[in-house]
Amino acid sequence: MGWGAGDEQINWMNEVLAQYPERVALVNLHEYMLTTGGLGPLPQRIYDEVIATNSNVKFVLSGHYHDAFTRLDSFDDDGDGEDDRTVTSMLFDYQDLPHGGEGYMRLMHFDSAAKSITVRTYSDYLRDYDAVNQALDQANQEFVIPYERAGIEAPRKVLLTDSLSVDVLGDEVIAKFEHVRSGSLVETEWKPEAGATSWYLRAEDPYGAEVVTDVRTVASS
Repeated sequence: MGWGAGDEQINWMNEVLAQYPERVALVNLHEYMLTTGGLGPLPQRIYDEVIATNSNVKFVLSGHYHDAFTRLDSFDDDGDGEDDRTVTSMLFDYQDLPHGGEGYMRLMHFDSAAKSITVRTYSDYLRDYDAVNQALDQANQEFVIPYERAGIEAPRKVLLTDSLSVDVLGDEVIAKFEHVRSGSLVETEWKPEAGATSWYLRAEDPYGAEVVTDVRTVASS
């Protein structure tokens, strides 16, 4: 949402959030949190009418005020007297650094193995992860958010199949031909051992390109 969100924008946010109740929602606002962690009149209305009323909202991101700050708000969504959701709100705005911010931006790295989100501040212009300024609280520049607090479940990858075939390529050479012209025919004799026996063909051109055929199985007596 841009500057000065009013009735139309608040209604739109609620409409979109209601369409996707199963998704983790990040609300991104131009202005929301003050540098002290407090809220002005319009942000307070967004808090009351959007953040508090939509249980899928887990993050609020904002800028406008030149500093960085992080606050946590808990909500009892089902009314049982116990908190069900924690919203992480992050203010980050580096425009008061030299040259209008030196390219610093906020990064959120989602690590499903560690089940956490690492929040960092990075400048590609400086190739640096530390936004250094006396006005900036360094503790709010880099921190970790557990998946559990963010309401995120680490995805599980499951492979399902009704069949499986595994080819093990041996190194026994049945026959080898060199300098074979394209389109020509080569032949060899082979007396495999008794039982089912498999073979494959490997071809390579003078430039190193290689192709390996599927494994073929023949039955011998």
